[in-house]
Amino acid sequence: MRLAILPLQPKRKQWQQAADSLRRYLAASLQESPFEVIELQQTDAALKNLGWQDGQPLPKDLRLDELANAVQADVLLRGAVTNWGRCMPLMCSGQSSVSRSA
Repeated sequence: MRLAILPLQPKRKQWQQAADSLRRYLAASLQESPFEVIELQQTDAALKNLGWQDGQPLPKDLRLDELANAVQADVLLRGAVTNWGRCMPLMCSGQSSVSRSA
């Protein structure tokens, strides 16, 4: 199964760099999984063709089926960074959640 990891949306603008780092970490850690992880640059290029810009939220009218077809993905992983402190990435039921505490 081909997996595209979408940019993580930070709850706070100042967490953008952390969200980007966590996305790269997820991509690296999933390399040894049953998924064929699509390069982040390839996913980002497809997103840009569909109207997305670096550091911005995903467009509300983004058609995920179009994106999946553009990168030939079977699965799309999207998520949000809602709390930041100590990192404990969690993956369940195809969703990504991050819990951090001070």
